[in-house]
Amino acid sequence: MQDYTLEQWARFAYNQNLKMVKMTWESGIDPDKYNAILGKTAFPFMVTALLECNEQPYAYIVFLGSGFVVSFIDEYNRTYMSYNFEAFRDEDNTHKGCVFLDGLSVRYYHDEKDEDGSWDYDYTDYEFSPDGKIRKVEEINGIESVYESDRRVNVESNWQKYPEFGDWLPLFNMKRWKEGELKINEIETEK
Repeated sequence: MQDYTLEQWARFAYNQNLKMVKMTWESGIDPDKYNAILGKTAFPFMVTALLECNEQPYAYIVFLGSGFVVSFIDEYNRTYMSYNFEAFRDEDNTHKGCVFLDGLSVRYYHDEKDEDGSWDYDYTDYEFSPDGKIRKVEEINGIESVYESDRRVNVESNWQKYPEFGDWLPLFNMKRWKEGELKINEIETEK
């Protein structure tokens, strides 16, 4: 068995995942075959961002298959916000080399833990499609609400260049939309 350094493993996993991203860009992956291809091709790996002042983690990225998740963590190491990026087939080459932010999740933690000792939280999830549709799922105090946009919105800021190995910094950008770009409250209808 061959030994790998941490960087060698990360480069290997990065290249394997990039193969799946390129397959998606070029021809798409049949959803029924995705897990089989994932099991043979992709390998998970993680990148962690540290605060300069005290070297505490504040965010991490998990790469796997045709996408990745960027998670931001608080001082208790709880994920309070995450972005999900996926590769999409780019038939007209308008977003060549990019992945699409198709999910945003925000958690609002309660001040106290629940009876099982876990942090209880409310959440708001947004699901985006490349054609500009938005779906919002929100659970506040145990009551879930689902909203879908009545009209399409500009999701151009949801596209992100797939990083070269080691170019992780742009992925940790928390502010992704321009002021007022996603006027979700003005366009939602409860379903």
